[in-house]
Amino acid sequence: MAARIALFVYPGFQPMDLGVLQAFACANEVLGSAHYVTELVSCDGGTVATGLGVTVESQALGRKRYDTCLLYTSDACRRRLR
Repeated sequence: MAARIALFVYPGFQPMDLGVLQAFACANEVLGSAHYVTELVSCDGGTVATGLGVTVESQALGRKRYDTCLLYTSDACRRRLR
């Protein structure tokens, strides 16, 4: 069974954070099958804009189970949360 990997995205996240997903894509290629399934998730799902204004589609986090959840933050994100 494939490992489920979630990358949490939020408004204003850095687009380069998506690069980590390439590691899982490369692993699948080397292994010859989908050992890793990746998904972009957010609080409510739907369209999320990066800090550059580029948008991505995400799934609502909800009560799904993942083997690994990744969350990147930045100084700008931490300032907004204060």
